[in-house]
Amino acid sequence: QTEETQETALSLACCGGFQDVAAYLLQAGADIEQGSSTPLMEAAQEGHVDLVKFLLE
Repeated sequence: QTEETQETALSLACCGGFQDVAAYLLQAGADIEQGSSTPLMEAAQEGHVDLVKFLLE
């Protein structure tokens, strides 16, 4: 998590649509609720439909 933006690696991966990175981070124990906005919100705002579906599974 960065100090300035409160963004996590997971939320940045989801914002960029990097499902493989998001899956890896979640498998490694990343907290899906940490950060200024949720990774699900980031993926949805950017239109990454497949990633949204993945996060909802």
